[in-house]
Amino acid sequence: MKNISKKTELFVLLFVCCLNFVCSEIPKEDPLWTIGEDYLVVENGNPRLYLLFNNTEIYIDLKNDGVWEFYTVQDAETQFTPSILGQNIIYGDKIHTSKPVIYYRGGYRYDVVPPIGNWKSEYYAYEETWYAVVEENAMIYVDDNDDGTIDRNVSAIPFTANSITVSNFGKVFSNKPFYFWTSDNIGAQKGTDFYLPWNSIWKIYVLENETELKVDVSNDGFWDVENLTWNKGVITEFSALRLADGAHLKFNKQVVVFLSFGYIYSLQPSSMLGNDFWSSWSGDSYWSQLTGFFNNATGIAANTTYYADKVIENDLISNYNGTLISNQITNTPSLGCIHIWGNMPFGCVYLYYGWYLYTVPQSSITSTTYGTQKYLGANELTKIYTRIFNPFANTTISNVNITVKIPSNFSLPNGNTLTLNIKKFYLRNDTEIENDTITITPANISGNYEFTINSTSTSLLNSLEPMEYIDLRYQIVTPSVLGRYNFEPVNVNYKAETWNMPE
Repeated sequence: MKNISKKTELFVLLFVCCLNFVCSEIPKEDPLWTIGEDYLVVENGNPRLYLLFNNTEIYIDLKNDGVWEFYTVQDAETQFTPSILGQNIIYGDKIHTSKPVIYYRGGYRYDVVPPIGNWKSEYYAYEETWYAVVEENAMIYVDDNDDGTIDRNVSAIPFTANSITVSNFGKVFSNKPFYFWTSDNIGAQKGTDFYLPWNSIWKIYVLENETELKVDVSNDGFWDVENLTWNKGVITEFSALRLADGAHLKFNKQVVVFLSFGYIYSLQPSSMLGNDFWSSWSGDSYWSQLTGFFNNATGIAANTTYYADKVIENDLISNYNGTLISNQITNTPSLGCIHIWGNMPFGCVYLYYGWYLYTVPQSSITSTTYGTQKYLGANELTKIYTRIFNPFANTTISNVNITVKIPSNFSLPNGNTLTLNIKKFYLRNDTEIENDTITITPANISGNYEFTINSTSTSLLNSLEPMEYIDLRYQIVTPSVLGRYNFEPVNVNYKAETWNMPE
């Protein structure tokens, strides 16, 4: 079991009046590309959202100032592009949804945009003009060739695409998370262990001298390539590797891997690999393509069994199931928007008319917090919501701990106590499973009221089963002084099994 921590944040602007494979495991590290509830717009135009669950509320907050200008409710399998009459939706505007959704960025390809909580503060990139979107002012540094020398820095500001130039290859980093992309790709993450969703490596950036590589082409537990050593630099010749779809690459030091097939694709390390995906399209000849990584010959796992459930149903009753075999790419059935999961990790990307375009977002344990009132006055009672989601098909988390911080400018309506209304629902249809009401006494720590609730506070936090969510609600009184007040992130800690990939 592994303790995992997730955070989500809220701010309010006040106005006067107005290797044992178990099918319940999750990645050791959150992938960049997941479904989620809180995004910044990363394009100069209306964002494209795909709804996965019925009764999903959508808020658009221009200028990310805590006041939403657009609100609607949409149902599952809806492709929705919000627009505001007479106003433009631009870089840095805030998207909030009451349940997880997929956000696609337009351009040469419709890439999946990661939720804000998945943004990284460090990326690797090839020679190109890249762009960064930030939530707040940030200094972004470029280290060409990753030699420890800062070659350029950019004072990035919100509500624009900040241009970042990379020469040859380089590390791009900041002390704050940011979204980093070019016309057809997103910045890459380094790692030591990778599985190829298809056989077409473009470049490998070796970050240290004497980096050793081993390749298991068919994932049979035996290394087909060993004793291959590269020094620091850009590798573009791979004929000696005998690669195949689904091949396993193991390095003794960290590297960065880019694939190509029509477009360039940043390959995430296997620590981000999972077995639970949400695809907005499916079809026999294109759309989602599934790559098997494991087979009977490994001695550690059988062929991967996968299941597909129509999002319009979301009942976890499979509309189709199949088998993924190592080194084979399989087409998905034509079922529209689907939830795909398997008993082991597998690759899942989009193929469209012969080009691999972008990754398919994975499930993730997510949390969000928000207020439902558009305008708040001074000394006004307001309701705050916090939600924790488990969108996995076959994963249970346990020992859930939730820590909430409230700026001490706000006050508690009952003196020094706070009443928490906690409910557990099914994601599919919002049917209530159970509920509880508890009273807690927050501590005043470093300018915040702070409280933590866990399974000793309420049995609802003993576990969160697949396709369920927790809804926590409380009321606080706004400050007497009007202004903008930032809430620190909500911290969610839980236990879950993580994948133990073959060594």
